[in-house]
Amino acid sequence: PFLFDFSFYDTGWQQISLTTYRNNGDSVVEKYTVYAYSPLYQNTIKARVGDTILLKTDPVGDKVLYVWNFRNGTPVKDQSPVVRTVFSNSMTSSVGELYVEDFTNHKSPVILFNINPSSSDELSIRCVNDSIKNDTIYTTAKELPLKLQIMGAEQVKKLTVNGNAIGNLSKVDNYHACTVNLKGLDSITNPLNVIVEVTDNKNRTVKDTFYVVFVNHWPGISVTFPADDSIETMASSVMVTGNVTSIGTFRSLFLVIRNNGKIQNNKIVLPENSGFSFSIPLSEYKNHMVLELFTDSMMTSRIATNDFYVFYVPEGKDTLAPQIRSVRGNGAVLNRISYSGSDTLNLEIIATDNSGFVSVFVNDQSAVKNDSSLIFSATVNLKHEIKGNQILVKAIDSNGLSDIDTFLVYYNRLPQWSKLPPSYMVADVGSITVFNIVAQDPDGDSLTVSMTIKTNPEKLFNISSGTIGWIPEAKDTGEYTVNLLAWDGYQEIDTSFIIRVKSPSSLTPVKISNRATDISDTIFVGDSLNIKIEAVSSTGTRPFQYNAYFTDKKTAPLLNGTDSVLSWKPTVADTGYRVLRLVITDNAGFKDSVSIPIVIVRRALAEFRWDENNSVNFYEGDTTNNYPKVKLGKSLDKAVSIAYKIEFVNPADSADIEAPYSGVVNFPAGDTIASVPVKIVDDSLPENVKTFRIRLFESDTIKLRGTDIFTGQIIDDDIVWYYFEEPEGTGKESVTNVSVKVKISRPLTVPVELFYSSGSESSATISKDFIFVDPVQKLTFNPGVTENYIQLKIIDDKIPEKDEVIILNLNSENNFTKPKDSPVYEYTIIDNDTVSHFSFISNALTGSESDTLDTIVIKLDRPVDSVTVLKLLIDNDPAVTTATEGIDFRFIDDIDSIVFPKGVTTRNIRIKIFDDTIPEGDEKISLVLQSNSELLSPGIYAQAVYTIKTNEVNLYFDADSSIVDEWTRQPIPLVIKMDGGPLKERLTVYYSEDPQNTAISGKDFFLFPDNSHRVVFEPGETSKQF
Repeated sequence: PFLFDFSFYDTGWQQISLTTYRNNGDSVVEKYTVYAYSPLYQNTIKARVGDTILLKTDPVGDKVLYVWNFRNGTPVKDQSPVVRTVFSNSMTSSVGELYVEDFTNHKSPVILFNINPSSSDELSIRCVNDSIKNDTIYTTAKELPLKLQIMGAEQVKKLTVNGNAIGNLSKVDNYHACTVNLKGLDSITNPLNVIVEVTDNKNRTVKDTFYVVFVNHWPGISVTFPADDSIETMASSVMVTGNVTSIGTFRSLFLVIRNNGKIQNNKIVLPENSGFSFSIPLSEYKNHMVLELFTDSMMTSRIATNDFYVFYVPEGKDTLAPQIRSVRGNGAVLNRISYSGSDTLNLEIIATDNSGFVSVFVNDQSAVKNDSSLIFSATVNLKHEIKGNQILVKAIDSNGLSDIDTFLVYYNRLPQWSKLPPSYMVADVGSITVFNIVAQDPDGDSLTVSMTIKTNPEKLFNISSGTIGWIPEAKDTGEYTVNLLAWDGYQEIDTSFIIRVKSPSSLTPVKISNRATDISDTIFVGDSLNIKIEAVSSTGTRPFQYNAYFTDKKTAPLLNGTDSVLSWKPTVADTGYRVLRLVITDNAGFKDSVSIPIVIVRRALAEFRWDENNSVNFYEGDTTNNYPKVKLGKSLDKAVSIAYKIEFVNPADSADIEAPYSGVVNFPAGDTIASVPVKIVDDSLPENVKTFRIRLFESDTIKLRGTDIFTGQIIDDDIVWYYFEEPEGTGKESVTNVSVKVKISRPLTVPVELFYSSGSESSATISKDFIFVDPVQKLTFNPGVTENYIQLKIIDDKIPEKDEVIILNLNSENNFTKPKDSPVYEYTIIDNDTVSHFSFISNALTGSESDTLDTIVIKLDRPVDSVTVLKLLIDNDPAVTTATEGIDFRFIDDIDSIVFPKGVTTRNIRIKIFDDTIPEGDEKISLVLQSNSELLSPGIYAQAVYTIKTNEVNLYFDADSSIVDEWTRQPIPLVIKMDGGPLKERLTVYYSEDPQNTAISGKDFFLFPDNSHRVVFEPGETSKQF
């Protein structure tokens, strides 16, 4: 077989391809289509604004956020699949959405759930003490302020709690509030029923029952094995053992064990069976075990947890000795020195080893392994002797490693008191008081009996004859505790009583300490009424007489004598409103009493509720007959029935279900599960989800616990598939009208609507590159029609750009229409616009040293519909570039990235020319434009030469020498020439004789026309003669 792991990413239709390769080189491809269902589910939310609600779904197994969207504002997001939150905003929708998303916002398909907000004028009672379940309050306090809220009432006409009128109501916002103080809760042994009935000014009446449970200590989870926070084991499973502690007044609890988040096993924990033993398979190296304790199997109120880690190392080597984790004898933990009241000691031993293989021996005798892989049992016969009985427990593994525990157990039966003084005695100063105290030992051991009177100082008496007398003195006046102790050489027993020492003139009338608020004012037929009648300390003369009776005399006296404890169970004949009177009479004739009003009612034979989920999906065509189940709280010895009625929520009607629409659910004697026979009609019409409800009705003897409504949703199986005929298409930008064909799998008798949209992956933009002809973006398939077209309008712009893609998605709001494969269509728009050309304005550019700042203009011959970038390069070949960057010139603007914003066609690049004083010729810079953009191309002047004109001139004689004869008398013409001219201004040039001349001026020669030694170049002249 091939195994595939699914996560929430895979929810929906998936296609699996299987390719088989044959020996001849052929291959065969098989394709399978599967649908991965989501485990997400949320029950109908029924609440009023301000209520605390429980959001709960099965987990998906991935690290995700669970999202509940009520479509009215901010959704609820949490990493836990179980969330408590306040129903804070008014609901604008009757349907909510549940989905998960990962931390990259990847979202799963949406699961819908119903929202049923309570009407603001619906009369109802809310118990604020328990805001989740609204019916049961657990408390450790002796007194409880029960906080009630009356919703939907303009005015409260009458409010009673267990028949007593309540008048201290206050109006708060949209409800009435009151507080009822419940006292004496520490005396109740069963849940206290609090019946609240309210009538408003419209004469509407509603009644509800709440339950108060007194808890001495909250239960806990004690794990015997593993005893450490983490262990390693080579065994493929681990036995988890322990017990639930302090179960107290809870009738039952629900214990669940998880391994790495998954529930492995569970158990209903009872007071008489609080131990647990779970065998948990290990498949991974790291196993995180979590034990969770809930008040019931609905797992709504978790009250305790305990967790630890088990590391599975199958290839490990066992180098550790086994461990004896626990030894119990006759059900109790065996200490190093222990006592047994029986001569037979039944041992229960828990021993563990990393290898999983261990044997146990008790006094060299092999112990018997139970069904559990950890628990061994053995029996040891004990003797009654002073040296005791030594017990050696040895655990040994397959490698010979062992662990040994030694115990010393004494077989001894405790002494028994056969005669004791009364629990309260009165002694007179100066008179002898006789105490008759006798103890016996069932083993015949010699007894030592002592009596200690807690006076100051204490008085200690050794009692051998069984009778002892004491004459108190005046200093002993007061009330004292007297302790008695009997010792048989092994163990001791003790007891105590009270003695009051008084003088003859100190008599105080007795005062009863019991109050009406100390006990519950409601008693159920068959429950025990347990009251201890007590006197106020230091009042009355002992012994006392106690009486208890009902004032209406319908019932015989309940108590008459010296016994102060009243224990009475009412019968059906005792029901009604009664007044119980408690009377205490002391030995001096003084009397005191208290009257207690009590209501005695019949208890329901059983409670019933919907079994497990009260909201279930039904599927057309499902033949499993998954009928809704009703559960009785306990089995009865006679048959009972519960009435029901089926209601339809539009558009569901009687054509969707085959069943009696009203009737009874029958429970034969002994049965606790019964079904409502509901059969879903499998028609051939595609339909949306339909809803029906089943309402249960309670009777006088069978009471409803929880909601009376079961909600069923009918999921249609007449699926219609929708899809694109082709997955993709292309077209030029000039093809402006595009039709995309969409099909459905079969013709229908009703119209079907599909919606389409442009996906976020589209590179084409709506209104810029294309538009939907239908702005509603909806396709309607009329009856009998199986294909239709999405009409696109392509916008043919004149801007060169890349090819762009339109991604079309299909979706449907009908549950009976589903996508076939992936309903995505891809259309590519091929651009038909030419590129833009970049160029200098000329290929010959000129600047001058005189103009130190110049501008080079770069142009595009047409605008571009996006940002484009050019690069200006300098050709550093000395044959074409003679100017030196940094010496002759410098670019002020960035030439590596010349940015043209969208629609811009001209950019100016500034160049700085350095004006030196060095005579030199013109210099050149060879420039080249480049771009990597597909939207740009070189133009006619993509290269240019920039010439820097020099602003210096060069003067020189036309000839550097001339030879003449001395007798030549004609003047010799000299010519000065200018390179770099002509100039625009007059230039005066001075000259002089060289001091190194051998000819002397004025003797051998002289200069014409004067001796000013200068010539003047007029504008435009390039040579001068003198």
